[in-house]
Amino acid sequence: MAGKATAEQVRVAVIGTGGIGGYFGGRLAAAGHDVRFVARGAHLEALRRDGLRVDSTAGGFAVAPVRATDDTRDIGEVDYVLLCVKTWQLPSAIAALKPLVGSDTAVVTFQNGVEAPSGWPRRSAAALSCRAPRRSSRTSTGRGACAMWAGPRRWRSRSGTTARPSV
Repeated sequence: MAGKATAEQVRVAVIGTGGIGGYFGGRLAAAGHDVRFVARGAHLEALRRDGLRVDSTAGGFAVAPVRATDDTRDIGEVDYVLLCVKTWQLPSAIAALKPLVGSDTAVVTFQNGVEAPSGWPRRSAAALSCRAPRRSSRTSTGRGACAMWAGPRRWRSRSGTTARPSV
């Protein structure tokens, strides 16, 4: 079970520890935040055994050891969920969100693909028994779509202090 983050830290769960989730989750972990990665199979075993290594034009880095699991119930409620799966993986990823989401949790999505099912934020909220945001920021970069779905406490830690992750 996840430990409690300090006032300076935010608790983050990353669902989809590929190129996007590994990069942003890794940057947050390297900055000292309490980050838990959700992965499966050989990818999960490699994370547990070797940690996370990112090669980037912005500067490579490594995080070891990495806190990784295949079961979101092992993590519990977090401040932020980074949902970094491909759009065709949304239904199973949304089903895995429930143990991570509390009344003050924000879910931030980084979708890889433009074929996301219409209305997925509202269906996600319904699956979690909460309200969807009134506004959603959705931009197209020509390389896919990116949407942000934020909860009521944007960039705040559980203690209520403002916390902007260093990425």
